[in-house]
Amino acid sequence: MKKSLNSIAVHWKSLPRWFRIIFIAISIFYLSAWIVSIYLSISYGQNVSIPVLSKDSAEYGALAESLRHHGTFSLIQGVPETFRTPGYPLFVMIFGLLDGGTFFAATCVQMILMLIGALLVQDIGRRFFSPHIGAVAATAFLLNPTTLAVSLFIFSDSLFAFLYILFFWLTISRLRTRFIHTIILMSIITTAALYVRPMGVLAFPVFLAPLFLSGISWKKMIITGISLAGITALLVTPWMERNRQQTGVFLFSTLAPYNISVYNIPMYYAHKNGTSVQIETARLAEEIGLSRSLWKEPQSAPILKESISHFVREHVFGYAVYHSITSLPFFFGSDIEWSLRVYFGSLHIPFTSGGGAIFDLANGDIGMFFSKITSQWWKFTERLWICFLGLSCLYSLIIMRKKPAVWVWAGIILYLAFLAGPVSDARYRFPTDAFIYLLASSGFVSFLNSRSRSTPSQNRRFLYRI
Repeated sequence: MKKSLNSIAVHWKSLPRWFRIIFIAISIFYLSAWIVSIYLSISYGQNVSIPVLSKDSAEYGALAESLRHHGTFSLIQGVPETFRTPGYPLFVMIFGLLDGGTFFAATCVQMILMLIGALLVQDIGRRFFSPHIGAVAATAFLLNPTTLAVSLFIFSDSLFAFLYILFFWLTISRLRTRFIHTIILMSIITTAALYVRPMGVLAFPVFLAPLFLSGISWKKMIITGISLAGITALLVTPWMERNRQQTGVFLFSTLAPYNISVYNIPMYYAHKNGTSVQIETARLAEEIGLSRSLWKEPQSAPILKESISHFVREHVFGYAVYHSITSLPFFFGSDIEWSLRVYFGSLHIPFTSGGGAIFDLANGDIGMFFSKITSQWWKFTERLWICFLGLSCLYSLIIMRKKPAVWVWAGIILYLAFLAGPVSDARYRFPTDAFIYLLASSGFVSFLNSRSRSTPSQNRRFLYRI
């Protein structure tokens, strides 16, 4: 124990001094925000929704309560839940035991995980470039309003993002020296991530991406990939068997086919036919002969999967174009807007903001597209910041094109952007934010250092310190 504490102390002292100051200041701000959230909840009671919001957040809270009070995983008493998986509700329930079910202990732990995640991001940047590049990325990660928002409320995003950052760090720092031990840990973390966010099944390739930076041989990479897939499949089987015993269908979750059928397909048809998503959802329900209210049921999964396969065969090229265009909000979605919507929603205060610009672009209405993206100064300013990040990422890919790390980070970002598609926003980008900041900070700092050659000598020291 003493050795571990000494190791942590040594690592802390090795961090850039400016980053340590900022990290402490942000930690105090996070703690203050958490205390304010408790104050608002106590003072206003039922008039606010803190830390449990509506929709996803409310269901997570209800499932945690079901586990705590009844030992079952159900939203409706006696009806087994198969849409969501138990990872995040179990996390919330465990820490809910510490505070009587208010869930503030869970949000406190989420904030701590985000702070630890930032330190891991700094170390990832240090390993591939420099301590300062890692520190810049970690600072941007903590200053991102979405990071604080998903920590203060009952959202699974913070836990999933932390698990993936931890997985990435373990792969690049431990796999080469402790091969078998690390594979087991990686498999446990991957399984935990899938139980937290079942859509992570589609994102499994990003769990293989860090292998290219681990420094192991191709043979060991193949062994690791097969082992990771095999152990993870073995560990999710008990939940699939639970679903088979209670519903008769052997599956992990109905989330993936449901989301594609409720969002992707109707949104494409609405765009193509000039109608609404509601109309196209009703038409799809009639076409497949299955009421919309039954789409979450496990017995509906085979029907929805067949409908998805038919849709892909019929519209593969048209949908590919639509999917690509509507994936742009993954990169340009406003963190400020999403966070404000969460905060105002928790206080039951209406919040409106111009949106949907990407669908005007998809429809070819360029004038309306530019009008919407420039109508609010704060959102336009944030988009300029996002453009700056994008240019920094591009500069990094060009200047550091021989470094595998930048291509792995870019691959992770692009793959998850493709998965998000037409439902992209700042929240769905969040698991990749750490890697966007790593890529951007490496490019930005490289640019500063390249400019230092023409900088007067008295100012050059500052640039190299960065």
